[in-house]
Amino acid sequence: MIHRIILIGNGFDRAHQMKTTYTQFIDSYWEETLKSFWTSKNNNYSCNEFSVRKLSSQYPVTTYNEFIKYTKKNSGCLSVINSLLFDLSKVNAESWLDIEMNYYERLKYYAKNKENPDIEKLNQDFEGIKNLLEEYLTKQIIDKNQLDLFVTNNIQRAIREEINFKDISEEGINKISNQTWHSINGHIGYERPIEDYTLTLFEKDVFNKIEYDDYDQKDLTNFLSSHIIQNDQIPLTFLTFNYTDTETIYKHEYDDVIHIHGELNNKSNPIIFGYGDELDEDYRIIEKLNNNNLLDNIKSVDYSKTDNYKRLLNKLNSGFFQIYIMGHSCGNTDRTLLNTIFEHENCVSVKIFYHQESENKDNYLDIYKNISRNFNNKAKLRDRVVNKAFSIPLVPIK
Repeated sequence: MIHRIILIGNGFDRAHQMKTTYTQFIDSYWEETLKSFWTSKNNNYSCNEFSVRKLSSQYPVTTYNEFIKYTKKNSGCLSVINSLLFDLSKVNAESWLDIEMNYYERLKYYAKNKENPDIEKLNQDFEGIKNLLEEYLTKQIIDKNQLDLFVTNNIQRAIREEINFKDISEEGINKISNQTWHSINGHIGYERPIEDYTLTLFEKDVFNKIEYDDYDQKDLTNFLSSHIIQNDQIPLTFLTFNYTDTETIYKHEYDDVIHIHGELNNKSNPIIFGYGDELDEDYRIIEKLNNNNLLDNIKSVDYSKTDNYKRLLNKLNSGFFQIYIMGHSCGNTDRTLLNTIFEHENCVSVKIFYHQESENKDNYLDIYKNISRNFNNKAKLRDRVVNKAFSIPLVPIK
């Protein structure tokens, strides 16, 4: 039996037209905050991120850049509280990955400049941004009565498709062949009813197709190479890195869900936002400094707050599995966890469902390159990651 793990990232929400990009978040923050500032009856406005003095003759501004121009023209009117938010507002970030990388670069700077005491302030500012993000995303919950059926039908088909052994690595086929042969070999040629055998549904299906005396394991391996496992035989887990619950659109009764990075407004499963590449050489330097403040937003540390990581390991260790990547960039900020998954001995396949921008443009190779950084063993990378010829977009263009 092969377990299917649907690995979900921010692109999954975006495919459902949710406004969950970093740019949408930061633009919304400034638009709403500046609206509050200009509509306030007080000339002195204050929020958790800054305080500012209003000049009644000034025409209202609505963006960060306009606001900064305003404060420069009126020197001394602005007092910044969350300097990290202001710095990140200047960044031309394409994704949340860029923001997490920016935070990690600051950590490395502080680690190499031990006399700098600002690490606690950095973490306070970062926590403030996490709180703002949670507030913003809470407002972006999808209206499940207004779904685009073209999108949901295509994603549903991808999630529930049969397992084609053309997608399975050569190493995986050999392992599955060995396990299956061990289970069915003693029964080949016997005339007992198949119901009496202690076999899985998959093994019974294979057994029914090959039950004759002169069948050997080489024949079984060749058979599996062109075999298809029906979708009703595939246990399924949604491993979502998002804080939203968009996966519930597709969840069936017996499917499992692991919100590995937490959920919105759930104190039992708080959101995890930070950096997660323990394989990076600079991380070892940070760890050796014996300063716990430097580890406050390291994902592996935060995984200890819930049983999510243990539940995931249980899935990985329970048997063969394939990974379906839907909307996750597989960047370095999740490298430690992704390496654990992709190089696990039970991983038999990693399939990319890429974003198709046009007939001639998609991000398959970008994701593949990111995935390659999560593999230490490049032979496993080439064998396990499904090639583009056998891959499809998450949502095709209309």
